[in-house]
Amino acid sequence: MTREFSNFKTSMLTGAGLKKSAPQAGVKKQVVTMDGALHCQDLNLKPLLKSLLKIGSDGFECPVEIEFAVNLSNDPQVDHEFVLLQTRPMSMWKSDIHHGFDTLPESEVSIISTSRALGNGPVMNIRDIVFIDPDNFEPSQAQSLVPVLAGLNQKFKEQGAHYLLIVPGRIGTQQENMGIPVQWSDICETRCIVETDIQGMDVPPSEGTHFFQNLVSFGIAYFTVYKTGPNNTDEGHVDHSWLKQMLPAHVRSNSEVVRTVHLEAPLEIVVDGVTGCGVVMRPPHEFSISVAQQSAFNNMDGYQHSRL
Repeated sequence: MTREFSNFKTSMLTGAGLKKSAPQAGVKKQVVTMDGALHCQDLNLKPLLKSLLKIGSDGFECPVEIEFAVNLSNDPQVDHEFVLLQTRPMSMWKSDIHHGFDTLPESEVSIISTSRALGNGPVMNIRDIVFIDPDNFEPSQAQSLVPVLAGLNQKFKEQGAHYLLIVPGRIGTQQENMGIPVQWSDICETRCIVETDIQGMDVPPSEGTHFFQNLVSFGIAYFTVYKTGPNNTDEGHVDHSWLKQMLPAHVRSNSEVVRTVHLEAPLEIVVDGVTGCGVVMRPPHEFSISVAQQSAFNNMDGYQHSRL
């Protein structure tokens, strides 16, 4: 006796619905759907999927998505086989938050600003900055910096802390002299990455492509700050001078490449997912006063002129 899967079916569609060219008379195309598997009582897939989604959500502490495969058995004495292929967190970017700013602040009130940011909403509880000193960095050193960054990342992990990471070039690239070839596990405790250009080199920005799934899944902000934008315009700034001033006086002029700064109060980091603007405020300046209000005034002024 063999099993019959009356609910596990294929949809029959005419060739006209699948191809632009004129279909041949009587030719049909088969498309396999999951409808039958989801409703098959013998398989009973729905409760299993609900349980797996709950386990994954509890483990990641956020909504998850899963990939799976099913091997169906025609022998009633042999169980069906369910294979869980992958579980990953869904986007943690805050889609319901819109700060509504499209004006980049002056360097006097911000450490970092950009018109090319990925993410949305505030990045909270960041008191530490890890940055590559552009005065001491050489592209040929990139590979040797990987274990240094990985070691710092491990320390932050043990402390249960997160950090802001500022690096030159395409983070995660395997192309020589184009950036630092880290794996995601080497920098996984960062919550905001800032990619800058490499002095004296024409390196196209990655804009987070090497770790895009991780950025989206964990809600990590990504700033691209190059001195010259795609239209030969200024697209933001990184104030390395301020960063170095935050270092102890006796190490500011040494030859270290990887630098760390610890602040007593958390940084104010905000990304607008609609306009693509991002900012890291310079203490003690506040975003709501220095940036949000200025953007509101600019928009109000533009609205008034549009009515004249």
